[in-house]
Amino acid sequence: MNKKIIALIIVILLILLGAGGWYFFLRYSGTVPASTGPVVSPFGQPGEGNVTVSVNPDGTTGTTGLNDLGKPIARFFRITDTPIAGAIGFIKQGVTTIRYVDRATGHIFDVDPATLVKTQITNDTLPKIYEAVFRNDANAVVFRSLQNDSDTIDNLSLTLVPPKASSTDTLYTITSTPIRGQISELAAQNNTLLYTFKDSGAISASAFDGSKLTTLFNSDFTDWRLLSVGSSTALLITKPSSSAAGFAYTLPSKGGSLTKILGPLNALMITPRTDGLRLAYSYNNGAAAFSVQNTDKSITNLTPATLVDKCVWGIKNKIMLFCGVPTGGVGSDQPDNWYQGKTRFVDRIWRYNTDTTFTDILVDPKKDFNTDIDVMNPILTPDEDYLIFTNKNDLTLWALKLGQE
Repeated sequence: MNKKIIALIIVILLILLGAGGWYFFLRYSGTVPASTGPVVSPFGQPGEGNVTVSVNPDGTTGTTGLNDLGKPIARFFRITDTPIAGAIGFIKQGVTTIRYVDRATGHIFDVDPATLVKTQITNDTLPKIYEAVFRNDANAVVFRSLQNDSDTIDNLSLTLVPPKASSTDTLYTITSTPIRGQISELAAQNNTLLYTFKDSGAISASAFDGSKLTTLFNSDFTDWRLLSVGSSTALLITKPSSSAAGFAYTLPSKGGSLTKILGPLNALMITPRTDGLRLAYSYNNGAAAFSVQNTDKSITNLTPATLVDKCVWGIKNKIMLFCGVPTGGVGSDQPDNWYQGKTRFVDRIWRYNTDTTFTDILVDPKKDFNTDIDVMNPILTPDEDYLIFTNKNDLTLWALKLGQE
């Protein structure tokens, strides 16, 4: 074989290996850029209007003012001052609660967003957790980290058992189990884990602790994104790039064959509704595009366009989408540069009615609070009373109180 051709093949392989590394760090762990600048509180400084700065029991300073009843003054506020690895909203003893994992220590906290009272529920230190994937009930989680700062991903499943009702202790009991194998993608589906193995291309399922492993599908292609749809379907999407055609397929969670649902579309990204009856997706056809595939397979185009990774479907009102939308639009080189940290967006938070295509702005953090927000991993709490998300600029956790527009 010609030596030039051999050299070219080696270069291409090195590029592909490098791309896999930054994709895990930036898409799933949200690595903080070397310099993020100061984090500005959207509520000013003490003495400005009715805003005060609260001091937490651990001595850290809060970022939102509280009224005389101990409730946040504003409906848009920051929950953490430090980076997180993942979060979930759930109902705990009848109260909306946000549970999150501290990225640096692996400690898990519960927060009441109505009062900002924070409770630490674990104190086992597991440093440098880049991604935390919670089970739907929030009482189990998979910690993902890099082994000795290499490109080998470690996956540790934790089961959380609350203290007895008669106990005054707030700490949960933890049972941990390593999940074996080189897992590239992982998604939670009820009490099940879905994942792809990057060495074999197999798409598999197991119990949340990694036991009862079954193979759902064997694929020669290994570069999948994996999402859960409802309780019986997995969604496989080729990892998005502005320079490559993307495809999306469904796969029964008990195994079977792939069914193509979208593609080829460059930069294809998808956020499925929980019941799988509608799909929001973004792509690039020379310009950014944002659409919804309806139950009857008809297409509804939405504006303004955004990256659909910044969106979450409504829970109570299932025709609604809540999205972070860049104020300057989405460029033709996305999402590649966003994943790599070369692009930082300044987002407003919009609400889309996918039936009427009516849209409205819920909050404009830059205009209203002089705060740059780059939305990633948006989640709704079960009663749809809060939209929570990670600010990609510094990986802190934020909340928007809904129903007060």
